Amino acid sequence: MITKQQLQDGYQLTLVPNRSASWLQVKKLLWIIAAFCFVIAIGWAFVGAWLILPFAGIEVGLLIFIMHRVSRFTLRKEVIVFASDKIFVSSGIDKPTLSWTIDRATARVLLMEVRHPEDPTCIHLADDLNRVELGKHLNFDDKVHLLRELKSADLNVKKIKLPVSIEI
Repeated sequence: MITKQQLQDGYQLTLVPNRSASWLQVKKLLWIIAAFCFVIAIGWAFVGAWLILPFAGIEVGLLIFIMHRVSRFTLRKEVIVFASDKIFVSSGIDKPTLSWTIDRATARVLLMEVRHPEDPTCIHLADDLNRVELGKHLNFDDKVHLLRELKSADLNVKKIKLPVSIEI
C-alpha cells in the first residue's frame, strides 16, 4: 500500500505491504487454534495416549513463532521523502534501520526487466553514489502505482535488461 503525504518542502511516500490481518486478529486466531489443539490432545491423553501432549505443545509453539515472524514482517515500512534537492529513503520494521540520501539532480529510476512473467518487477532508485531497491514487499499493482509516483516526481526512468545466466 502506498500513501502520499504533502510536506512543507516536498512530499513523502510511505510503502507498506498489504496486511490481511492485524496482530490482534492473528492473536485471536492463534488462541482459537491453540484451544482446539489442546482440547483434542487432552481428549487423547484421557484415553491413554498422553504422549500427544508435548507434541501438541510443540505444534502450537511453532505456529505462534511462525505467525509472529510473518506478522512482524508485514510491519516493514519504507519512507521516501522528496525534498527540493535531495531524496531521502529510509527502511525498517519498528524504526528506520537503513537510510540513504539520493541527489535529486542525478537521480534516476532503474526498472529491471523480468525474465519470466511471474517474476516480481525490481524498481531501483539510484544516483552516482547510491542504489536502493524500492518496494520489495509490494504487490504488482502497488509497484505500478509506485512507478507512476516516481515518474510524476520528474525522475528519469531507464529500463535495464538483465543478462541471461547460463546454468550448467
